[in-house]
Amino acid sequence: SVRHSIWTMLTGGGHFIYHADFGQETVHTGIMAYDPKVPGGDTGAIRRAWLGHAARFFGSAVKNLDAMAPRNELAGEGCFCLAAPGREYVVYAGPASGATVRLDLRQAPGRFTCVFYDPKTGGQRDAGRHAGGAMVVIATPAPGDWVLHVLKE
Repeated sequence: SVRHSIWTMLTGGGHFIYHADFGQETVHTGIMAYDPKVPGGDTGAIRRAWLGHAARFFGSAVKNLDAMAPRNELAGEGCFCLAAPGREYVVYAGPASGATVRLDLRQAPGRFTCVFYDPKTGGQRDAGRHAGGAMVVIATPAPGDWVLHVLKE
């Protein structure tokens, strides 16, 4: 649920802070800072790794971040979308999305390169090239949550 919170917050245009305070950590308290002196605190290595994967993704893969805004209406059920429509899309497919990601590219002409990013490991998998001007449906590589990055060629 922490990983889900990271990605829904980021695709919503926000940021995330991780306190790692023993007894105070919830999915709503966030993940971006860690105080190792908190008595009994969680070292949070896995959670910090998830945040690192997200930071690297947004810092290196995303090309039009300053032009992007939340556009959930472009994504299917259980998905969250950050978009610069017609240019670039980041779709987080959470646990409720099923095994496919739907993205409305009907108002976006051209060809798009698609890549799935694994928010658990930071790895990536090719999701092919797709034509705009249509509703695109892409199967996720495996069960679980995934991030689909769609960039106009």
